[in-house]
Amino acid sequence: MEELREKLYKFIELYGPLDPKTVHVSQQLDVLIVKSIKKEMA
Repeated sequence: MEELREKLYKFIELYGPLDPKTVHVSQQLDVLIVKSIKKEMA
């Protein structure tokens, strides 16, 4: 998850926060965060 977070920051710097590439990485990270939260609550 940390690697994906770093990738997101890099994409924000390179492409901006609204670029489709940045949004895609953000959505991938969202999925991992939700899975992590669900795992903690189980």
